[in-house]
Amino acid sequence: MAFLKPSDPVERYIIGTESKGIFEASDLHGSWQYFDEGLSYHEVNVLMVIGKELFAGTTKDVFKWNEPDKHWVSTSKGIINKNIISMAAAPDGKTILAGAGLAGFEKNFFSSTPCLYKSIDKGLRWSEADRGLCNEMSVYAIAVNVNRPERFYLGTSRGVYRSVDSGSKWSRINCGLPEGARVLDLKIIRTVEGMDAVFAVCDTKGIFMTIDNENPKWIGKNYGIESSAISSIILVSP
Repeated sequence: MAFLKPSDPVERYIIGTESKGIFEASDLHGSWQYFDEGLSYHEVNVLMVIGKELFAGTTKDVFKWNEPDKHWVSTSKGIINKNIISMAAAPDGKTILAGAGLAGFEKNFFSSTPCLYKSIDKGLRWSEADRGLCNEMSVYAIAVNVNRPERFYLGTSRGVYRSVDSGSKWSRINCGLPEGARVLDLKIIRTVEGMDAVFAVCDTKGIFMTIDNENPKWIGKNYGIESSAISSIILVSP
């Protein structure tokens, strides 16, 4: 789901669905309306907002909403694996990372296909950004440390990867995570002590936390919650 607050006083709520495309609702409508003009593929994996601009990652392409013309346009030049399942933007408002998934392609397609792409011009052009990442891997979640914007985190089918140079290269940081854990969600928050805490949700293993420092080590943070019940996390600042 995405939330847009444009220049007019009407708040807009946008949802993507698995097979029915994208819908919009606002205080004016009171109900969900189709919002998929120009959308070629209706299996929507992820929605992302940068300011007043809306992006959608689908099973076969990336789209950007063209507000003046009221339709979606493809914006995936340079992306090979177009099954985009995660997206995140850096604080500069121009840099975007897009993570790809494995589903829906022929055997051996991913043996040499990048699973991560980067754009520095709001999605007009993309380049491969997988230096240090494994082949045949899904990128489920992307998080940017807004306090140290050169630091990006990836939640993947092979654990967590971190970049300290704006995505130029990646290192695996799985110390303390269960063996074989798939990381479905990542969030970063500044603690009252002034440290940046990174939380990771592992599919059947629970919640883990580390501090964004030079030697990250994950520790469990389930606090009695059944591990298999967790698929995502939201952090709320006090």
